[in-house]
Amino acid sequence: MPEADLPAVERTLVDPDLHLIVQGRRVDPQLRDDGAFVFHLSLPCGDMQLVSRSGRPSALGFGADDRLLGIRLVGLVVAQAGREVPLPLDHPDLHDGLHDIEHTGARWTNGAAVLPASLFAAFAGAAGLCVMATTLPRYPAGDDAAAALFARFENLGDNCEFGLVQRGAGIEPASLLRWVGTDAARLVLGLCRRFEGLGDPAHTMLEFRGDPPDYKLRDPRYFSQHTWASGKLDDPAQEEEMRLAGCARLRLLRRKLLADIEAGQRIFVFKSSAEAPHPDSFVAVHAALRGIGPAPLLCVVRAETPEQVGQVDDLVDGFYLGHIDQFSRATISYGTWRRICAATAAMVDAGRERAA
Repeated sequence: MPEADLPAVERTLVDPDLHLIVQGRRVDPQLRDDGAFVFHLSLPCGDMQLVSRSGRPSALGFGADDRLLGIRLVGLVVAQAGREVPLPLDHPDLHDGLHDIEHTGARWTNGAAVLPASLFAAFAGAAGLCVMATTLPRYPAGDDAAAALFARFENLGDNCEFGLVQRGAGIEPASLLRWVGTDAARLVLGLCRRFEGLGDPAHTMLEFRGDPPDYKLRDPRYFSQHTWASGKLDDPAQEEEMRLAGCARLRLLRRKLLADIEAGQRIFVFKSSAEAPHPDSFVAVHAALRGIGPAPLLCVVRAETPEQVGQVDDLVDGFYLGHIDQFSRATISYGTWRRICAATAAMVDAGRERAA
């Protein structure tokens, strides 16, 4: 990929740039003497996003951990009316953008953790949210604007190229279809059925295949999904444990996807790698999406002329068509993806302003 499109991992920063995104607005914290970050809020305010810089220790030279890490949450406390109430880091709705909880009770974010409204259901009015956390020794000084842009989008398929685009911007959102292989027909079926039965062990197979190989979860009705577990297990019992754990994750991410579509805040991306995709397939995806909620849809196809590259057509009712020079998971056109997404986001924002 072009040098200008690569995240700047050679430059590092100590500041994690920790902040909240609340109803689309950035909220910065006050730093207490004990190192805790305190945010002043008015509850309820819907789902919030706890955002920070992030990096992989293995790439930064201080460990073998290859996970994308943001901050290490030690505690969350709501202060209101003279009382302080700790929030459980193992809350069942606390999963998007967080790694598994450690034996110490701490939990790493991936740099974009969702704090769901249900976590604050017992509170109303002015409150302080105290985030007690430790940080990485330093963070890559990446392109924050690109990360913020691509975080507004969510992949629908037909493969994982857009998931890799997001990874290139330094973000790792958890979403059902980020790492899948599917096609328009199966996607439309899934959306129309609201992915009914997804995660049912009776319909879910675990397969070790690909080049390079990894374990994949496959529901023949809807899609095949990467697990990124690349080491072949010799014990069938361990494989079955992986399959059942994968089924549970599919069920969880299915609920999140439907909620994201109903909320209408994310812009969904569907690309077709076919040489000449039929326009009706995109219309069908848009109609199926709108059967669930008002989420915008960006469909991306190969440009027919060099002049079309990066162009986005505003079709109808939150339906956009972008044109790219090539599709590839090996040599991704990051710059063109960014142009397409920036243009689409601007059109979506303009449409919302007109409707307000």
